[in-house]
Amino acid sequence: MRGLSVSCFLICLFASLDTPAQKRPVGYLDPSVLENARQQISYNQWHAMERSITLLNNEEGLVPVQDVQPGRIAAVSIVSNEEFQATKTRKANHYNTFLDHVSNYTPASLFLLPNDTSTVVFGEVIASLESFPMVIVGLHTGSSAWENNYGISPQALLFIEQLRATHQVVLAYFGNVQGLANFDGYGPIVWAPADDEAARSLSPQLMFGAFAAQGSLPVRVGEVFEAGAGDSTSTLNRLKYTLPEELGIRSRDLDEIDSIVISGIRAKAFPGAVVMAAKSGKVFYWKAFGNQEYGMEKTWLPMNRNDVFDLASITKVAATLIATMSLQEDDKIDLDEKFSAYIPAAAATDKKDILIKEILTHQAGLIPFIRFWVPALETAGVFSSDSSASHPYRVAEGMFIRKDYFQEVMWKEMLQTPLRSRGEYVYSDLSMYFMRAVVDAVTGERMDHYLDREFYRPLGLSTMGFLPRYRIPLNRLVPTENDTYFRMQLLRGDVHDQGAAMAGGISGHAGLFSNANDLMIVGQMLLNGGEYGGRRYLESETVKLFNTPPYKGNRRGLGFDKPRPDPSSTLMKSGVSPETFGHTGFTGTCIWIDPVSDIVYIFLSNRVNPSADNWKYNEMEIRPRIQKAIYNSIKR
Repeated sequence: MRGLSVSCFLICLFASLDTPAQKRPVGYLDPSVLENARQQISYNQWHAMERSITLLNNEEGLVPVQDVQPGRIAAVSIVSNEEFQATKTRKANHYNTFLDHVSNYTPASLFLLPNDTSTVVFGEVIASLESFPMVIVGLHTGSSAWENNYGISPQALLFIEQLRATHQVVLAYFGNVQGLANFDGYGPIVWAPADDEAARSLSPQLMFGAFAAQGSLPVRVGEVFEAGAGDSTSTLNRLKYTLPEELGIRSRDLDEIDSIVISGIRAKAFPGAVVMAAKSGKVFYWKAFGNQEYGMEKTWLPMNRNDVFDLASITKVAATLIATMSLQEDDKIDLDEKFSAYIPAAAATDKKDILIKEILTHQAGLIPFIRFWVPALETAGVFSSDSSASHPYRVAEGMFIRKDYFQEVMWKEMLQTPLRSRGEYVYSDLSMYFMRAVVDAVTGERMDHYLDREFYRPLGLSTMGFLPRYRIPLNRLVPTENDTYFRMQLLRGDVHDQGAAMAGGISGHAGLFSNANDLMIVGQMLLNGGEYGGRRYLESETVKLFNTPPYKGNRRGLGFDKPRPDPSSTLMKSGVSPETFGHTGFTGTCIWIDPVSDIVYIFLSNRVNPSADNWKYNEMEIRPRIQKAIYNSIKR
């Protein structure tokens, strides 16, 4: 295949939908196509493959891969020509599970190439990989015959050899064990005896430390490897993606989840949803349902399990709270200190004496929320249709807010609102507006920058963060409300919460976007007591402290929501333990972390599409019914 045709196909097929066609490197694969129709495979096959996958020549300890920050890793999958052509025509089961699983652990740049690509095209890919210290290569040959070198082309061998000269290369070879003779002196190598769904899923998981290497070669490979060769590794406690049967769960018992979600879609409780569940660090359920929005069938975008949602109030715990927890550990925030000690402007208000822990538990006496947009729409000059130095912050498409409006109007109004019932639990969005201000004040930087550096980037998250339109293709951003009262448009990638939008899209109570997998990683880190991927982010004592309600009669932890002690409460009826913590989101989202059952459960939907007045998913108890089905499947 000529280089031009390969380049043209891949660039055109995987171009983003939000911007004019951009020039992509040859072979670039957009992550949005990685949702694949999975082949059925038995647990016995899966388990046998896990035991067979073998790690070789790992003397330098590159596996398991520890540094997963953005910009560090690229992944190239070299497939048979038949598979490449199937991908070109978008046939089922050909969206490359290997690259899919690499992207679960790191925001790698992904490349897909056919085995017989010309050396010229391989050279162009090498040029595109220049800035990446590490390149993961999956070599899928599709042949076991020695006559043609087990399907390994001379061009592919030259490509890998050239990469090794300038990069750390981790090679995954899928095929006949004798093909390993081509890689004398290479390292590390992950060998799988077959090229099926199990091998493609498990090989990246071994590379990133989800499970330990234990395989060994069944036979001698020429003068290169002895029979029985194989290196062992330790795990890094990263998520493992597995079959339910590994946890003693029957797959058919999870069909009830599918039925519940589908019933919600049919009742128009939400256009689509993604459900994810893990036990003991093992993801056993992860599915997408429905479409991104309602409309004419030809305009529908099917929901992808890697699609990115507006998390709404989950922002409070997955952003503002983990920043607060970290700063409390560093003695930069004292939970028993007055709010005014960090925000001097509060000293002249009735909020001068409220404590940080009162703010976090919603019993500082703050009012629930303020309709900031109502007077703003009636005031000339607040909004502009164009971005400019005076109106730099995007609120929505063709809508930008005055630069000083948050500080001069919104912030002052929040500080001046009267306290109403200090010492009583009253849920308030103002609490995390205030905590974001505290985080900014003690760090000397914007909260999102602090979170990116200290949490999201080292965790290897690929989507979690604020202002997603600047970094994620629009077709991956799930639309929320068709706003007919403020912004007068369908919202896609602009935060749904009106106040957060007017705050420039970065707020303490809303504005965070993520796919399910990134949110699951954060949830698992918290379930692990602050540790993930071989790195400690928070002390276990800190997680326990913030998960414990400090006030009698208030179920809330320090920022975390908790089940009501009443056994008849929705969460308790779902089967969770009283130690469970997490949060829900107005847009139709939730995360619940149960340290007793060792479960993390995530539900993401856009139930506010097209209208935020649609509360059917609550009436149908969609989220707790799914949660109960998960717990029941484990008990059976």
